[in-house]
Amino acid sequence: MKDEIRKHMRKKREQLSESERKQASKQAARWLETLLKEDMLIASYRAFRAELEILPSAKGTWCYPRVLDETHMEMIVPDDFRRGRYGIEEPIGKSVDPKQIDIILVPLLAYDENGYRIGYGKGYYDRYLKKCSALKIGVAYCFQKVADTWPHDLDVKLDLILTPAGITRV
Repeated sequence: MKDEIRKHMRKKREQLSESERKQASKQAARWLETLLKEDMLIASYRAFRAELEILPSAKGTWCYPRVLDETHMEMIVPDDFRRGRYGIEEPIGKSVDPKQIDIILVPLLAYDENGYRIGYGKGYYDRYLKKCSALKIGVAYCFQKVADTWPHDLDVKLDLILTPAGITRV
């Protein structure tokens, strides 16, 4: 079932025009801005496969994921970026302590009203989120909400969902 949802949501995202994606990304970023402060460490991601693209604001220090191996990632304050293992841009720079992150933006393919998500299925984010005490924010288009994500013991619950329409506590 999760694989069917993944496939369906990827297709729906990819059907959006470039203009629609940019507009939705700008709207979501405006909502996010209301949560940010100058002294925050914000973990984000580089948009991939038509994900919402949250560009760094002037507030806070921003870091991004780098895949270490088949199961783990780390967050890096970037000096530069290069193509990584899955074709996603990854940062080159200094690693950050997961406990120092204030907000972590989490990409997803689907989410439910209880704050659980369906990602790409490798578990990188769930393993990393267990190390963080950060505010966990799933980033999604409004149409990515589903009735159930069938969470299991390894899944980590999100605190908020950020969409172009606003921020929802879950």
